[in-house]
Amino acid sequence: MSFFSSNNNSRSESESSLPPAPESLSANQLPQSLLISNSSSSIAMPPRPRTPWAVKDHSLKHIPKYYPPMDPNCTAFVPGTTASVVAFRIAECLRQHSVAVEYDNESITANAMTVDRCHFEIQLWKGKITPTVDYSHGVVVEIQRRSGNTISFHQVCTAILQAARGESSGADHRKPHQTNAMEYTHMPSLTARPPTLSRKPAASTSDVVSAKVTLEKIQEQLRKDRLECQQLAMERLIQLTTPTVCGYSHALETSKILLSESWLYPYIIAEQDETEPMEADEPKSTSFALLKPTLKRSLSPRLTNDNFCQNEKQHETHLRAFALRVLFNALSNVVDAQNKEDAQFLSNLLQSPDCPLLESKLLETLAEDLQGANRPPSVVEASIGLATIHEAALAVGCLRIMAENAPAVKQFWNSEHMLERLQVARSCGRSTHAFLQAQTDLVHYSLTEDARSC
Repeated sequence: MSFFSSNNNSRSESESSLPPAPESLSANQLPQSLLISNSSSSIAMPPRPRTPWAVKDHSLKHIPKYYPPMDPNCTAFVPGTTASVVAFRIAECLRQHSVAVEYDNESITANAMTVDRCHFEIQLWKGKITPTVDYSHGVVVEIQRRSGNTISFHQVCTAILQAARGESSGADHRKPHQTNAMEYTHMPSLTARPPTLSRKPAASTSDVVSAKVTLEKIQEQLRKDRLECQQLAMERLIQLTTPTVCGYSHALETSKILLSESWLYPYIIAEQDETEPMEADEPKSTSFALLKPTLKRSLSPRLTNDNFCQNEKQHETHLRAFALRVLFNALSNVVDAQNKEDAQFLSNLLQSPDCPLLESKLLETLAEDLQGANRPPSVVEASIGLATIHEAALAVGCLRIMAENAPAVKQFWNSEHMLERLQVARSCGRSTHAFLQAQTDLVHYSLTEDARSC
């Protein structure tokens, strides 16, 4: 118990007293929003999120008399531990697993959402004396899945229960091949890069052809009018851009094709779509070749964008989140290439005059996603099209990789509104989301590199 209490105190002290920015940063003429803390800044900034789950030791309620039976696989009894310590252990586990969470200190609940949109709720109860066993000396932790993937739920549920009992620190120690491709990848700054299935320096011709044929089949699935087909197609793209699933060479070739072509980007760009249906062969006025199939799939002209049902709108939001994950995977694969020629692929692509990655609409959409860093999951679930903290983390990662290979994108990061959003995202990442913290720290390190070298 003292272990978690000491960590809690040290974390709160380190976050409350941040070290002052070096004077060399001012010489580099960076905006002041990056150099000063929220307390001394005159710019209106959102409140800093709290890391621990603020639960008082004597605020827990007993389990109601006619409460439904609890699932033993999703419930744990923590004896001899106070409620505040259990809550802090759970909050730290959710942070290290990069789970979006919203705490309710009145009802002692936590509403959480994983990166693959699995929603679940955590409830803390006070133990009581029963005719057979005395549970009054501990805390009961109950986790209930509301919607989403059951495999993702049970994986994070097991980690939460182990952390609540004090059996682990909450960190994810699984090997890459033991994780699901829909989960976050291990960051290079946190762990060493794991060996992948194949380390060929150059892909063979058969691999290139195979990747092209596979992507053509996926595009056919995305053009279908069934929502489950479109979701399966986007999940296949995530699998194909994950080296630990399909192999390094195949993931690299798939990523290069996806970045070179332009049919993936309309799924990411947030814009108002036309209400009139368009034919599949009709050309668009923009530089992108494909419309979002879910918004042009209407069989009747009566079905406009205003009368889509709730499930269709949520599906559109989920599809965009998956497409953003595909873009991040593709960018990560090409910059981590072992071959020198493959490593220069992204730099050469960004230098081309008609590069779709440098479209202003795409950059502005990724910039808007950063505002989801401090957006509660309940707000996202009740609304349509809003970015979550997961999309904010992926957007930061995409812009970070592009900024490392294109001076124009790095200049885009240096704008005042982008640095303000970066500051908020860093605060939220340190508090609740380890993956967002790693991405924002890398961006901050890159932006202040010249100032530190002075």
